[in-house]
Amino acid sequence: MIIETFPLGPLETNCYIIHDDNAASIIDPGGNDSSALTFLLSFLEKKDLTLHSILCTHLHYDHIFSVASLHEKTKAPIYAHDSDAFLLKIQSNSSLSNMWNFPPVEPFSWINFTKEKTNLFNKDVIYTPIHTPGHTPGSTCLYFETFNALFTGDLLFYHSVGRTDLPRGNPQELATSIDTVFKLPKNTVVYPGHGPTTTIEEEQKNNPFVNH
Repeated sequence: MIIETFPLGPLETNCYIIHDDNAASIIDPGGNDSSALTFLLSFLEKKDLTLHSILCTHLHYDHIFSVASLHEKTKAPIYAHDSDAFLLKIQSNSSLSNMWNFPPVEPFSWINFTKEKTNLFNKDVIYTPIHTPGHTPGSTCLYFETFNALFTGDLLFYHSVGRTDLPRGNPQELATSIDTVFKLPKNTVVYPGHGPTTTIEEEQKNNPFVNH
């Protein structure tokens, strides 16, 4: 499994492309204009990759701006958590998007994450969705146990944690969710929604926002 990272848009939201052989999945295709979509489609074409799925850690605009267009172009199914549906509704009306001058997000439908392990593009690439509310009600981490990889969205960053002052954020839930992912193996590599990668052990020891 190959993981490639591309910060997109003015908030430099990490978009991850996971691929192997001729198949790929994309986590959090953000951006804020058509250039992100053009880049992602060009990458898939150059690598001769068929997009298997689009995975959303949560439904804030900077993580999903290219989702609808990417689905339209590739027909790849979209996965997200139903508890974030209200965000897509208000962002489609530009209510929250205007905080950073984002245009309205194009609405889309998705398949709800479950707790079950799910294959991506082959039987060896498997992830487990972990519901981790706090930043948003539907925030979901994606755990690839075989590859020691955890995609945390805006739950956990290098030496930081997600904000809880946006609609329906909850600091108590965020703390509980961080406790949940801190139970994973210490060598698990954390791929956050913004900024550099880190590890569970590094954040347990040195994250100033975590009560050790």
